[in-house]
Amino acid sequence: FSGLYLLTGCIRRYDTTYAAAMFVGSFIISASIMSAIHYHTFDHLHHWWNYLCYVGGLVILMMGVVLLMQTEDQDNDNDNNNNNNNNNTDEA
Repeated sequence: FSGLYLLTGCIRRYDTTYAAAMFVGSFIISASIMSAIHYHTFDHLHHWWNYLCYVGGLVILMMGVVLLMQTEDQDNDNDNNNNNNNNNTDEA
């Protein structure tokens, strides 16, 4: 329940898209590491392409998380610029 509590607190402070992407990305990466250690996931992969697909899937997942983070940063920058422009026109 602590993860859900932290996610709720993060959503209150930050944008929902950013918070959810970071939570899901970190959860899947940590679950993959734990399964590799505890369940010996890599012992069940018999061909080189199995390793490639496993790691490739994690890389694609992280690329999606980074894409969502960059989109959120650009949206925040645009909002800040719009607010600054509105404040400058109000002063003139």
